[in-house]
Amino acid sequence: MRRSSQSSSTSAASMESASSLFSRADSAATGTTQEQAPSTANETRGASIRLPTRLPDPPAGLLDVDLSSLILDDGLRDVPIGYFLGKLKELGPQLMQSASVTQIQIPPGKDLPSHIACRVAPLPPNTPSNLGPISPSHVLAIKARDSERTLLLPVHGIVWAARSPGLAILSSGPSLQPASPHLPTTPAPSPSHLPVVNITLPSSLAIPFLQGWIYTSSSLFLLSSLLPKHPTPSPPPASLSPLLNPAPPPTPTTAASVAEALSHLHSKELLDRVEVVHGLWQDVVALEIPDEELWSTMSRAWSILVAALGLRERRRIERLANASESQMQPIIIIYAYSGSPFARKLIDVLVMKQLAFSQVTVDPMPPRPEFSESLGITYRRIPVLAIGNDIYLDTSLAVLALERIFPERSLSSVGRGIQTAASMFWADRIFFKAATGLLPWNQMPETFKQDRADLVGVGKIDTDAIVKQVPASESSVRSHLALIEMQLASRTSASHFFLDTPTPSYIDLSLSFTIVWIQSLPTAPAIINSFPLVTGWLIHLRSVLAAAKRSHPTNGIPKILSAAEAAGIIHSAKPAANQLLQEDDSEPLVREGWLKIGDEVEVAPDDYGRRPAQVGTLLSLTPIQS
Repeated sequence: MRRSSQSSSTSAASMESASSLFSRADSAATGTTQEQAPSTANETRGASIRLPTRLPDPPAGLLDVDLSSLILDDGLRDVPIGYFLGKLKELGPQLMQSASVTQIQIPPGKDLPSHIACRVAPLPPNTPSNLGPISPSHVLAIKARDSERTLLLPVHGIVWAARSPGLAILSSGPSLQPASPHLPTTPAPSPSHLPVVNITLPSSLAIPFLQGWIYTSSSLFLLSSLLPKHPTPSPPPASLSPLLNPAPPPTPTTAASVAEALSHLHSKELLDRVEVVHGLWQDVVALEIPDEELWSTMSRAWSILVAALGLRERRRIERLANASESQMQPIIIIYAYSGSPFARKLIDVLVMKQLAFSQVTVDPMPPRPEFSESLGITYRRIPVLAIGNDIYLDTSLAVLALERIFPERSLSSVGRGIQTAASMFWADRIFFKAATGLLPWNQMPETFKQDRADLVGVGKIDTDAIVKQVPASESSVRSHLALIEMQLASRTSASHFFLDTPTPSYIDLSLSFTIVWIQSLPTAPAIINSFPLVTGWLIHLRSVLAAAKRSHPTNGIPKILSAAEAAGIIHSAKPAANQLLQEDDSEPLVREGWLKIGDEVEVAPDDYGRRPAQVGTLLSLTPIQS
């Protein structure tokens, strides 16, 4: 992992004896070698850090607490020690809550007195009466070397004594505390005054996490506290149906999956947690705690965080490489308007292929001077894509060109022909056309309805007739969803995509954009309810797209260009690589002499939006561009 070079200084991991723990001086600690303790430092611009992949093992010679030496109330001395400790663990959360709500009356002055008045919390309900005092018995005055302030922490002495040999002298009650050169020697002024125990620890950051472990001994609680919260994919736009996000994504369960999820957080957040784990390691060494489960949990948290940082660093290097490649790639410019479903599909393709692109925003309805005046394009439909000096007027042909010119991260490596056919003739035409019947036509402005009438080549949109046909449109959409559900049911894994591939293909994007568009319609029926496989597939696909945006050279956000800027770039660009001009002699139109290279021709769709057609010179004629 590349986070290195700044310093080779060693980390200070406290190896104090029990005697030095009780000293208020900050000079009793001894340093360890770099092999013994992990090294961390604050991240600065241009600096880097080297982290070991695993935490060092516990120091040799750590001993378990001598349970027979614990100082217990008279009423507890006949209770079996195993039963007593089991009850302590069971009541740990209640005891920790009791300590956290205990109020300390901080006395005036610079020096701390031997006892501090505390307002203790009431006993939790259903507390066994034979466990002695449930309220805190001592106040730890913790001086940490990373903080100028002394932390006052109410604690149950016997709980800490049972965990740490260094604190085994603490008693179950303040009145039982034996004399010690490191503890108060004078009696308490009143029962509400608790004895102050001065100790020195390396890290103040780790104290809340250490306290949680002392009271609960729960590895799951500690691990979840040490690791930052997993990031979740951004929710869909507010206009989309909740069906597209019925539940949060599954929580990662393995160390590798947790590291992958955390790798999308900011490096500072991860490094802050690394510092906490490092501090906890130091404090645990200082307190001489030998608990194997505690050491294993710290080690696991460290390994996950370092793995997450490594994954993040690898993606950063890949982004730099992609950015370098993007500087050499032909310029890509998309002409589109917000809300265009076909533009959304093409942008998803660019994101999945990790291709940087720019965008010119055009009006939802013609005329579109953004390209008609500067590029001579009269084509009716959106989006229009420029790759270098070449302009593609059909979405499917634009995708074929992207796959040919940029073969890396191919979306059609499996079943390219069937994917193209299914996208062009099923998803983009039949399925999408059925979905347009669900538009709230009776709520649309007249200008929009007239534009769509011109698009499909009719004089006027019969709104009433379309509204009456909504049940038929819904039935047709359900038929297409049933076909998708059927295909998804044949996958060998629920995490696979439409063609049973582990990563999305072009057909996934071609089918999903129509479903997402349907769900964005305010009056659209919740027709996905009956198709659980489609719902799960769509959620998974959206999650993968979100991850692709995070690793995209511009995070999936295009550079916005003016029409003049885009035209200047396109006019000065060269044709994209591998652009072949062909004439297929077996093509009937060529064979019979109807067409030849160099003829002036009109190009128009064969379904709708045929006028105005695009006029130009024929440069290539093949059955399909591939």
